Amino acid sequence: MVDFWSLGVLVFEMCCGWSPFYAEDTQQMYKNIAFGKVRFPRDTLTTEGRNFVKGLLNRNPKHRLGANDDAEELKR
Repeated sequence: MVDFWSLGVLVFEMCCGWSPFYAEDTQQMYKNIAFGKVRFPRDTLTTEGRNFVKGLLNRNPKHRLGANDDAEELKR
């Protein structure tokens, strides 16, 4: 099984320059991972790009982008 959530983190970091769940405090970072909203810097990604990353970072593995058709779903 491929870990598309990790791919979402990697794509976000490559495009934005920091982790989507970054916090100086480790406990806060864990809270951000579990409950936080991903915030994109202005003018970093198109709406389509943001939706792609958000789909990869969906906390529910059953609803995550790629969960149904693996890489074929990512190509659409």
